[in-house]
Amino acid sequence: MKKINKYIWKNKKKILIWITICWAIFSFVFLAITIYIDSLSNSWSFTLTEWGGEGDGFNSIAISNDSNYIIASTWEDTILFFKKTLKTPIWQYNEGFRILKVVICHNGSYMVASSQDGLIYLFNRYNSTPMWIYDFGSESRINDIIISSDAKYIAASVNEQNPYTDRIFIFQDLIPVPIWNITGTKMAISENFNYISISDSQYIFLYEMFNSTPLWSYNAGFNSLKEVAIAPTGEYVVASSPIGEISYLLFFNNFSSLPVWSYETTAFGMQTIDISVDGLIVGSGSNGVILFNRSSSNPIWRLNTGLNTVEFSKNGEFILVGSGNKICLFMPSSPNPIWCNSFISPASGGPYPIYGSISGNGKDIMAAFGDKLFSIDPENPFTIETFIPYYINLFSLLGVLSSFLVSLHLINIYKRKKLLKEERVQREDLQKILQHSNRVSKKMVRTVLGIDKSTFEEKISEWAAEFGFKVDGDYVFVPKDDLPEFIKELDKNFEEWQDLKKKKKV
Repeated sequence: MKKINKYIWKNKKKILIWITICWAIFSFVFLAITIYIDSLSNSWSFTLTEWGGEGDGFNSIAISNDSNYIIASTWEDTILFFKKTLKTPIWQYNEGFRILKVVICHNGSYMVASSQDGLIYLFNRYNSTPMWIYDFGSESRINDIIISSDAKYIAASVNEQNPYTDRIFIFQDLIPVPIWNITGTKMAISENFNYISISDSQYIFLYEMFNSTPLWSYNAGFNSLKEVAIAPTGEYVVASSPIGEISYLLFFNNFSSLPVWSYETTAFGMQTIDISVDGLIVGSGSNGVILFNRSSSNPIWRLNTGLNTVEFSKNGEFILVGSGNKICLFMPSSPNPIWCNSFISPASGGPYPIYGSISGNGKDIMAAFGDKLFSIDPENPFTIETFIPYYINLFSLLGVLSSFLVSLHLINIYKRKKLLKEERVQREDLQKILQHSNRVSKKMVRTVLGIDKSTFEEKISEWAAEFGFKVDGDYVFVPKDDLPEFIKELDKNFEEWQDLKKKKKV
């Protein structure tokens, strides 16, 4: 370690120059590699602040099944519609009230949005003017909206304030008048809109669409059913109920009101649930995510992390998980992610949670974090934004190292100036001593000059030969006539002694 310190101290200027050069080279190479990798991927991004939406952030996104179209809403009042091949919106719509959620049909032809003032909007891909707006009343709150894959049906879950009730409304054939409604708080609808499952306080219902008599109902025995989900085929139903620190998960077949199994946990408050086409069930909450197979209440795996997003791809092959500033892709077979991308904090402030949406074919992922919207290719997920945190960390490390070496250099300059001042005083003291007496002890001379013993013994012999003074035991006798030349020689060799002494200390 001493050899390393000695080398660094001796070559600090060269090291600083090389660190600066390497830092610059690394920066350009790293940036070039990042841009190249990004060019190979199917990545795409859009930033609100660059577009003119400063101070805003995204709160809902949806992607069409073929990945070609994207709809997104902001925390304020704006809806943006994109084509994947373009990096600016095809159109935008400003409502004036906060948009709660946006959804899109499979081919991206139609999309639906809901606002906090009780309105739902139907758009087509060609025009920012809504095809129609339906008003449930400004005091009503729209809990959820769904559009069928073929856009034939639209469903809205509404909390009506006057009179106070929770109802599910169904629209058909893009007509702005509900053709059917039924009491219920939470809804889940099969992909072909043949079945609808509803939770209402402590009850779970399964209906055939447009039939007000349920196929079955189940009294869960507690008053806080939170979520309900149904398989795309309508074959399976799952409901969750977090009660205080305890959470229940109930799994049903569509032909029986008796649960196939139930699961109880204190570790996972399952506030969001989803079910795949082949009957895999995922439950998520602030404490993590847990995965089940339809055949057993024993979890396949658990993931202990807080979540913002959890979603199956329509084909059931992937699970998208968003947590904090990170989004990850999993396969149901393993709790280890295929990959995870982390993003830096948004320019628009926050904190904003990360939102994600995966296309039905699992070939494209949209993520929103703060004021930025990302498209991620699952097969090549790394984007410029992915590398930025590492870029910053490496830059910070190199900056700290450079600062440390610069500090060492400055400290050395300060010490050198201090030593020069001290030894100037020492020379003056020696001159004063020799002006009053030409006899002085070798120890005093060496102490005053601050020279190590071996160097002093070598120098005193040279001076004795050059100036003709004598060395007698522990004393030095300097002839008065030779004193000026002796002092001059001390001044001449002062720098050399200083360097020798410094090297000795190091």
